[in-house]
Amino acid sequence: MVIVKDIEHRNQLLEAVTNFYAYHKICPALEQFREGLQSGMIFELIKSHPTIFKEAMCCEELLTVNLFDNLFTINYSEIGSTKRSAENRTITFWRDFLLDCEDNVTDITLKTILIFVTGAETVPPLGFNHQPIISFLHDQSLYPKENTCGLQLDLPTAHNTYETFLHHVVFGIGNCNDFAFA
Repeated sequence: MVIVKDIEHRNQLLEAVTNFYAYHKICPALEQFREGLQSGMIFELIKSHPTIFKEAMCCEELLTVNLFDNLFTINYSEIGSTKRSAENRTITFWRDFLLDCEDNVTDITLKTILIFVTGAETVPPLGFNHQPIISFLHDQSLYPKENTCGLQLDLPTAHNTYETFLHHVVFGIGNCNDFAFA
């Protein structure tokens, strides 16, 4: 057990713990990775041409409407039901909204939406643990709701025009700068 005597001692302890976790704990794995890259002379190529290797080593997929279409599973109600009709209208509004975001027509970006729904700024290279879901709110809710742990977006079906949908979705996502506040 370590006894912290004063602020300076606390700061030194904090720095030592941080240094251990950020460097020393992963150092053997990084060294093994570097040795593997050196065995094929790849390490020297990476050092001499880092920008060329950035694309291969760092995955930053450009967010597009097509990516969003393929990223989410949509939980629809039964075909022919009144709920399904409202959901189809809402999904049409949602896709128009995504196009507006991609074209910079709104203050919301596709990255902002991804953060709102998943808490992640980018799609992980191997994807999410499970596919994000779009569900629907069939009450009088006006704003979208998210569950970042469950990777679920709940869209309101109460809007009859794209303009009201746009207004409330932009407000809901744009004013949600923290978890659970939309």
